[in-house]
Amino acid sequence: MQRFRGHALGVAALALLAMVMFVPAASAAPSQAPPPSTTLHTPRTGHAVHMKMTLDCVHMTPGARVYADQHRYCAGRSANPASAGTVTPAPDNVVTGTCGDSWLWIWDGQNGYTDFQFGVYSDLGSIMMLNYDVSWANWRNGFSGSIYDTVWPWDASWERTTFDYTAPGDISAIFSGTATLVWGGECVLNGATDSTTTT
Repeated sequence: MQRFRGHALGVAALALLAMVMFVPAASAAPSQAPPPSTTLHTPRTGHAVHMKMTLDCVHMTPGARVYADQHRYCAGRSANPASAGTVTPAPDNVVTGTCGDSWLWIWDGQNGYTDFQFGVYSDLGSIMMLNYDVSWANWRNGFSGSIYDTVWPWDASWERTTFDYTAPGDISAIFSGTATLVWGGECVLNGATDSTTTT
């Protein structure tokens, strides 16, 4: 009887050890998110942060350069796209720049989800291809992630509204990328940023 009791205690101890080792912690990575809502939540407060895109007048094909020169898109502008025009973000305001507008708006989607709306508008013709990345970070727990894609708008404007599981916390995001115009010019998205607190 004593031998059986000792064996039963040993099995129970191993089972408890296995549960501790293999059961995920409550603060697990975002991949263990609850199922998302089927609809996005309407933002309660806040506004999109706009940032002007700048035309890269340095890295152009010869044909694109001829088109840009004919339309005076690069005349009198800095050859460095990062310094062309003012690229300081301003909430609810479009700041000066050279190529069009990009914007980002994030808000609390609840239950650990953050909702994102972002888009672009070109002043210099239709956007053929857009490579974008919305990188986010949760400053409370160190989680981070990214929403990225290559899309083919074939229009002067494009936008997307989506969500990602970020876990509850203080979330900030930046919208970056490049927009290739139908005539071959490339607009640089200068990093519109926004932040929110997700519950």
